[in-house]
Amino acid sequence: MINFDTAATTPVYKECREIIDRYSFDLFYNPSARYKQAVSVAMDVRRARESLAKLMGVQKEEIFYTSSGTEADNWAVFGTVKRQEQGFVCSATEHSAVYNVAKELKNRGHNVTFVPVLSDGSVDVDALVSAVDESVALVSIMHVNNETGAVNDLAKITSLIKKKSPKTLVHSDGVQAFGKIPVNVSKLGVDMYTVSGHKIHAPKGIAALYVKKGTRLQPYIFGGGQEGGMRSSTENVAGIVALTKAAEILCAKTASVREKNTAISRYIADSIGKKYGDRFRLNTNLDNFSGSILNFSINGIMGEVLLHSLETEGILISTGSACSTKKGISRIPKELGLSEGFAKGTVRISLSDESTMLEAEEFVQKCTKIVDGLLNFRKK
Repeated sequence: MINFDTAATTPVYKECREIIDRYSFDLFYNPSARYKQAVSVAMDVRRARESLAKLMGVQKEEIFYTSSGTEADNWAVFGTVKRQEQGFVCSATEHSAVYNVAKELKNRGHNVTFVPVLSDGSVDVDALVSAVDESVALVSIMHVNNETGAVNDLAKITSLIKKKSPKTLVHSDGVQAFGKIPVNVSKLGVDMYTVSGHKIHAPKGIAALYVKKGTRLQPYIFGGGQEGGMRSSTENVAGIVALTKAAEILCAKTASVREKNTAISRYIADSIGKKYGDRFRLNTNLDNFSGSILNFSINGIMGEVLLHSLETEGILISTGSACSTKKGISRIPKELGLSEGFAKGTVRISLSDESTMLEAEEFVQKCTKIVDGLLNFRKK
């Protein structure tokens, strides 16, 4: 099986599976308990937090664990945009964990602005800055576009926003960035940043939200006072330790993995682009992308048909974000300015550190064979 849909989720590293077993059976203790076994587990959580914070370039007190990237994004937005007169700005291609929160804020009477993006999915910076004024409580811009792989210049964006409206907070969904491209959150200047475990070979059910010290964020879950009283709930110890282990493994080889995946993406784009000429449109800017996500369209086919045809050949791809497509066709092709024919024929390839050029060659061979068959069938 060739998994070219790793932006949806990744297989768990062997080291992380061992951690899950260890903390589920031998070290199952509640870290809030008082006996020595529990205290020992609490220390493991502390060490994991310190290590993850170091990898992100932040302080351990600025890391708050959540159950998912979606929860972290929801908390960042709902925890800062509270009064009705407060506005919210995000890009039109944000992950649904932010986009649908924005729609809910609009339903509640908030002033919400969806900023357009360029043809590669990166945010239109001029339009973004123009949308910001002192009434805007929060701006949320993803670091790497989860459908096209476009990398937004967060440091520049944050600087421009803060210069125009110093009190406006900036959040970024970094789920498709952390571990995939070099990330030092402190240098980005953002006030909040989301990372997720299952995108970097840790288990599902664990994520983290960075909150810069001094940021006014409302507590999200009340209860026993865990996470500094900001998000009460018995800690997912296995997930927390596994998240850090996965981050340690992946961040140690981010540069080499990105170089490899960039080469694979360029090979796929070049091979299929040359084969189909004007029928082909590359929606990823190969000069400004994470290396792990490649998005393209072929006019005259249905992306969904290509997906299922490749599935029968043992190759997994997607037609967009798993969260976005759950309720139907992704909204992203429209935001990228694609015509109907290209929009329907849009697919996303996403790679991991385990992806290989041999897999890419097999993908190109089988993909072009299937597309040729679909185009010939259409002519009949």
